[in-house]
Amino acid sequence: MARSIVHDIISLNLSWCHPENDTLSKDWTSPISVTLSWCHPEHDILSKDCTSPISVTLSWCHPENDTLSKDWTSPISVTLSWCHPEHDILSKDWTSPTSVTLSWCHPEHDILSKDWTSPMSLNLSWCHPEHDILSKDWTSPTSVTPSWCYPEHDILSKDWTSPTSVTPSWCHPEHDILSKDWTSPISVTLSWCHPEHDILSKDWTSPISVTLSWCHPEHDILSKDWTSPISVTLSWCHPEHDILSKDWTSPISVTLSWCHPEHDILSKDWTSPISVTLSWCHPEHDILSKDCTSPISVTLSWCHPENDTLSNNWTSSMSVPPSWCHPEHDILSKDWTSPISVTPSWCHPEHDILSMDWNSPTSVTPSYKNKESHDVFSITKNDTVLHFET
Repeated sequence: MARSIVHDIISLNLSWCHPENDTLSKDWTSPISVTLSWCHPEHDILSKDCTSPISVTLSWCHPENDTLSKDWTSPISVTLSWCHPEHDILSKDWTSPTSVTLSWCHPEHDILSKDWTSPMSLNLSWCHPEHDILSKDWTSPTSVTPSWCYPEHDILSKDWTSPTSVTPSWCHPEHDILSKDWTSPISVTLSWCHPEHDILSKDWTSPISVTLSWCHPEHDILSKDWTSPISVTLSWCHPEHDILSKDWTSPISVTLSWCHPEHDILSKDWTSPISVTLSWCHPEHDILSKDCTSPISVTLSWCHPENDTLSNNWTSSMSVPPSWCHPEHDILSKDWTSPISVTPSWCHPEHDILSMDWNSPTSVTPSYKNKESHDVFSITKNDTVLHFET
């Protein structure tokens, strides 16, 4: 005990004689202060390498002030900014040349690293869990996106093709927001972040729905010209629903009336201004053409074979005569000489019912359709019996 007291009395520091040189002074940077490194240069209390075994930090003398503590916000912890305010380790401006981040001492932990998912990388949420940079809810006020630090890289920007915009694929290449395959499980569409804007929604005309033409106007999914190479139809995404399919009655086929009920392509009233016929898209196939025998004309029987407008049996309930579409032209009218009546020669000129030469094999007489009722007298010529009325 006595030896210890004597040792303390004998052991004097520089400040005992020279108070201005206080080896215990808090101001270690003062030119008149003396630190451990003044006597022992190898122990430099101001060395940048705070982890070196021969370096001494404030916590070497005062363990409660741990300069290497993880909790940099603790009142008893000391950071670099405690001694050097210009180097604020808690500064928001991590890109400032006078700011110090964790990566300044530990390069492997780069807080500005692009790879935010790396186990050795640190992001804002490492210190502030409430600000989760990897949160799915990028619109949350407590969430942080790249645009929080780099305003020019706006992750919520509408222009996803801009070189300064950031999309999910910027960090996660496997999730390509511009991928053509919108149905892929690793692809991201607008509805991934905004469910109300469903790019796969059936209701393409909805104001909150988004179609391909929303981003790419040249590909207008509602364009009238369905055959255009830059137009996109339902069958582009769903091949089984072919809007150009010939079989308009197929349950997996889609016609114009599927989207626009007022334009019923199967409507009976083909002359209606809101009805659409085959000739609406294909003018060369005129369903109302007078020349029903033309190879590029289409008749009712083209879609409905059971209703054959060219059938010889015009009285059949399944057959359709010209008067079915044009009542004023009644092919069964008795007055075949009427200008608005239609006779066999209207469709078949070679069979002229008004021809004087009734003996001609290609001429048609009243008895041609009904022998029994028009059998007043007959003339046999070349084994052909012609019947006439008296």
